Amino acid sequence: MAVGQSTTGTVPNSIDVMVASARQIREHRGVMPQIVDKETLETGTGTDWREVAFERLADATSIGEGFAYRNDQQITDALLSGTPVVVGISVVWTKRMKARMNAKAYAQIGGLTGNAIQRKKAKDGITQLDSFSTSFGGAGTTLGIGYVDAAVAQIEGNATEPGEPPFYGVFHRHQIRDFNADLAPSGTYPIPSGISAEVISNGFGGRTLSGVQIFADSVVAPDSGGDFKGGVFAKNAIVLVQGHSLITEELKGEEMTRKQTEGHLMLDEYIYIERQDANGIEMYFDATAPTS
Repeated sequence: MAVGQSTTGTVPNSIDVMVASARQIREHRGVMPQIVDKETLETGTGTDWREVAFERLADATSIGEGFAYRNDQQITDALLSGTPVVVGISVVWTKRMKARMNAKAYAQIGGLTGNAIQRKKAKDGITQLDSFSTSFGGAGTTLGIGYVDAAVAQIEGNATEPGEPPFYGVFHRHQIRDFNADLAPSGTYPIPSGISAEVISNGFGGRTLSGVQIFADSVVAPDSGGDFKGGVFAKNAIVLVQGHSLITEELKGEEMTRKQTEGHLMLDEYIYIERQDANGIEMYFDATAPTS
């Protein structure tokens, strides 16, 4: 028989283990699905999304007085098409796990599958930027604000089909540090009120350069050499075609070996398509982690 003061340590088998809070690991959400053109593949219209673009005609010509005009121009079109693909993710758990799991922790499971779908869609959007034929920079090259100005100048000045606002720039967060360095040079001397002072105080996030709204997107890590491929583009340069809307299914384990299990399945259907190559510029620059 023990003597002395009783504490929680003396009755460990009588103490229920309670989870006071539960959370998901924070992650980058990505921005690409929100800043490109969006179209929907309607139900009952097949598997391919198709868009027709009419080629421009030749320049009009001068006509002399009293002469019949005989310079007919032929109308031609071009086809843009793509087939959305299905992506999905599922999780399966035992009924015993559900019964024994803390309710606050169990409530987080549904959000995990949604995050996985969104992450896949965001990464595919970043990969799409690599398809632009024109590329600025190169491995190990430091990003600067002049590249953004040059990119939008090429997009707007394209003679075939000039890009129109809105313009977006997507870069890794490490690269945006180089914008800060351009606009807010280091030093202890007084800085008059203006963009440099604002960047020093509040950072660069959400600003516009040369009419280009800048976004940080770190959903994809820099490559093995520490570089990252982002881009500057007109919104209509890329179209995100959505097939069926997001589908969520509950799995009940119909198979004999899984009668004691249940789960959660989530599906999405989409594809990114480059609509106008000249309306976007790949931006390939160093993205190593800054240290100063």
